[in-house]
Amino acid sequence: MGPASAEQSLLAGIGNAVGTVSRVVRFGIEAYDEDGQRVNDGGEPFLVNVRGPARCRARVYDYDNGRYAIEWVPSTSGMYEIAITLHGQLVAGTPFMFSVLDPQPFAENCSVSGSARS
Repeated sequence: MGPASAEQSLLAGIGNAVGTVSRVVRFGIEAYDEDGQRVNDGGEPFLVNVRGPARCRARVYDYDNGRYAIEWVPSTSGMYEIAITLHGQLVAGTPFMFSVLDPQPFAENCSVSGSARS
């Protein structure tokens, strides 16, 4: 088993690529070497670049088992482009577009109060 390959590594948990302002966005990477064998240790320098209507900083968490978690919190709604690289090479499936929506009220959690009610 060799070092992780950007072309062979996989994204996990992207789903429908939609998030909400001020809520943590999470997804993962599974590292594979150039022969398609899963890498079972950590230390690979995955970098994440999030570009969109607001500055965002994504954090990469290394589980030391070939799996990595990525988290970021968007502060503004809009379309974001997410690119992930390993040793300067784009990871397969990136860049991709990610839509961030404003939070929507949920009627069951809302209440009306005050003296103006009648």
